[in-house]
Amino acid sequence: MDISFNRVSYIYQQGTPFEHRALKDISFSLNKGEWLAIVGHTGSGKSTLLQHLNGLRQPTEGEVKVGDFHLSKKNRPKDMKQLRKHVGVVFQYPEHQLFEETVQKDLLFGPKNFGIDESEFETRVHNALAAVGLHEDVLERSPFELSGGQKRRVAIAGVLVTDPQILVLDEPTAGLDPMGQKEIMDMFYHLHQTKGRTTVSVTHDMEMAFTYADRIIVLENGQKLIEGTPHELTQQETLLQQAKLDLPERISFVNKWNQRNSSQLDETMPISELAQKISQELKEIKDQ
Repeated sequence: MDISFNRVSYIYQQGTPFEHRALKDISFSLNKGEWLAIVGHTGSGKSTLLQHLNGLRQPTEGEVKVGDFHLSKKNRPKDMKQLRKHVGVVFQYPEHQLFEETVQKDLLFGPKNFGIDESEFETRVHNALAAVGLHEDVLERSPFELSGGQKRRVAIAGVLVTDPQILVLDEPTAGLDPMGQKEIMDMFYHLHQTKGRTTVSVTHDMEMAFTYADRIIVLENGQKLIEGTPHELTQQETLLQQAKLDLPERISFVNKWNQRNSSQLDETMPISELAQKISQELKEIKDQ
C-alpha cells in the first residue's frame, strides 16, 4: 500500500487556550515496499504523524492517503477496522499491550476482532511465532510468566498475526540493551525484505535510521526539516545539527577519512566492508 501526506497539519485542543500545532504542512509520499524512518527529538511531532497512518488521528488540515483510504478533517473512512487491519502498529514497550490469560488468546485477539476466518487461525499463529523466533510451546503459558524479551516478541507476533501490509514501528526497541535492539531491528528488517511490507519507523537514533531505512525524514517542531536517502543526509550535517542530531559515528569517521586521505569510500556501506577497504588503504599508504 502506498502512503501520501498532502500538506497535513494537526492541532491539539484547537480553539482553546491550550491549542498546540503538533504538525505543520507535512507532505511526503511512500511507495509500497519502502522503509521510511521518521527522526526527531521529543516534541518534534513523530508520534502524532504515526497516529495518522491508522486513523487514530485525522488531519486538522490537508489529507492523508493510505492505499484506498483517504483521511481529512471532513473525511473519515467508514470501515476503520479494515484500515487498521492493513496497518499494524508496534508501540513503545509493546509488551505493555499484553492482557489475555494465555499467549494463544492474546495472539488470536486481533484475528477475531478483524473478522479473519477461523480456519486461518492456526497457520497465522504458527507463522507469527516463527517470525519472532518463538516456539509454539509458549502458547498455553501466561504472557506474564515469560521473560521480558519473550513478552516483547509475543506482543510483536500479536501485530504480525493479522499480516498487515504496512508495519509502523514507534520506538520498538525502547528499554532494550544494544544486543536486544539489534536482534529486534534485524528481525523487522528480515520481515520487511521477505514480505515486501511497507515499513515506517520512528526513532531518535540516527544509527538505526541510517542502517535500515531507504529514506529518512527529520522533523523539528512539527515541520519537515530534511527528507532524503541516508547518503543524501550525509551532506546535510548543518541542518542535522540544527535539529540537535548527529550523523552516525561511522559516517562522521568515513567523511573525515575521505577528506584526510583523498579517498572516496561510500559511507553507507556495511561496517565489515568499510573495515576491509580502510585496511587496504592503510596498507597502500604504508607501502608508499
